[in-house]
Parts: sequence; C-alpha cells; structure tokens
Amino acid sequence: MSPPSFRSVNQNLGARPRLGPVPAELILPWGSIGVVTLLICQLLALSWVWTLVFILSGMAVWWILTGNTPWRFLAKFQVVPRWAKGYVLFVPFSLNSPQRSRKRRR
Repeated sequence: MSPPSFRSVNQNLGARPRLGPVPAELILPWGSIGVVTLLICQLLALSWVWTLVFILSGMAVWWILTGNTPWRFLAKFQVVPRWAKGYVLFVPFSLNSPQRSRKRRR
C-alpha cells in the first residue's frame, strides 16, 4: 500500500486576500485617494470626467508604486531608530549613594 499523499483542501489557504484582481491592502488607500481627489476636484469645480481621470490615475500610481510588495516602497518612509555607540562604564546606583562614598574615603 502506498503512503497517503497530501491533498489540497482549500487552494486559497496561505494566499493574500483579494477582491477580484485587486489586493485587499489597496482598498483603504484607494478609498482615501478617491475621497481626497473628489474633494479637490469639487473645490476646483472640475467636471466629472476630469475627476474620474485624476482618481483613476492616482489609484494606478499607488498600485504601481506598491505592487505585490508594498513594503519595498512604503518602508522608505518609516522612521529609523537612531543608534549611537556609547563608551560609558556602567556604575550601579548603589555605588553613587552618599553613604557608600563616605565609607570608601576612610
């Protein structure tokens, strides 16, 4: 008898969430791009054609910049911690207390 082989129960296990062809992590940025662009176009009294052109171009640019690996582009804007090398000797608080220093002077 041959050993049982693995059978895929659900092919979507381990896959990134998607809404059709659109990755799920693009929904929030696209929504904010659409709302901000809509408000700006309404303030400038642009037609709906130009509003849709600007919204779609903003969404396309965001998708091109982030793509399948959004961390490559978005990680450039994270604040990096500032590390500095210090060469100070460790002195415990108990050694700096006034009672300790008086005992040493004797």
